[in-house]
Amino acid sequence: MNFLKKMIILVITLSSIFSNTTQAQKFSEIGLGLGTFLYQGDLTRSIIVMEGFNYSGSLFFRYNFSPALAAKAQVSYGSIGAYDYSVGHRKRNLHFKSHLAEFALTAEIDILPLIMRNRPFGRVSPFLYGGAAVFHFNPKAELNDEWHALQPLATEGQGLAEYPERTPYSLIQISVPFGLDIRYNIDRKFFMGLDLGFRKTFTDYLDDVSTTYVDNDLIEAATGSIAAQLADRRFGNNGPGGQRGDSTHQDWYFLFKVYGTYNIMSKETWRAINRNPF
Repeated sequence: MNFLKKMIILVITLSSIFSNTTQAQKFSEIGLGLGTFLYQGDLTRSIIVMEGFNYSGSLFFRYNFSPALAAKAQVSYGSIGAYDYSVGHRKRNLHFKSHLAEFALTAEIDILPLIMRNRPFGRVSPFLYGGAAVFHFNPKAELNDEWHALQPLATEGQGLAEYPERTPYSLIQISVPFGLDIRYNIDRKFFMGLDLGFRKTFTDYLDDVSTTYVDNDLIEAATGSIAAQLADRRFGNNGPGGQRGDSTHQDWYFLFKVYGTYNIMSKETWRAINRNPF
């Protein structure tokens, strides 16, 4: 939660710095969004998986250099999760859930002016965006009605001397956000929109699953019996070396949301935009 608080403070600070702009066609927005995070990784068989509906919330500040070009700072918080049994992978018998807190900086461009010259400032504007993000996660699994954080348990031998190539993964990672933002202009003060966002990560451990099983006796000796039970939940007698995950593909997550914004725009800026939108 400290990570989330710091990112919220950063968004508010950025909004206060840029919100007083008075130059023609430049304006700022403060927005709130509600949606869901979705996950794709070793515990899915389709592009994305949805276990129930995991709500997410977003707070963002957007600075518009013109009606067609903008930069956005956004902090989002929600959760992801998946269960093997829901996708028919019952033998492995793994599952996880995790909070996910993200801070993203993106650039946005209206794609219609690229294909329609002299387009008027309309009510609907589709924006493509891309940028960079940092996020915090913490995968957990349930055992005997109690949820346990998995990263400290070294479920795939991370940090054990017998597996020197397997190092503990960080719970703070970077991702590349990109997607489509469809904005609807209600009036001078309010916009609403739909954000369809993709996140390319550089970790295979959103779900704490990546490679092969290790010797469970070593895990139990290093981090305890709970760690050993959560590391290998297969039914029957199994040994080390079997496939636990697929390390050749890194995990993804997705942020889909609807949002509303309050626009810090003077009447003069509004008139200037409508006279000469681009």
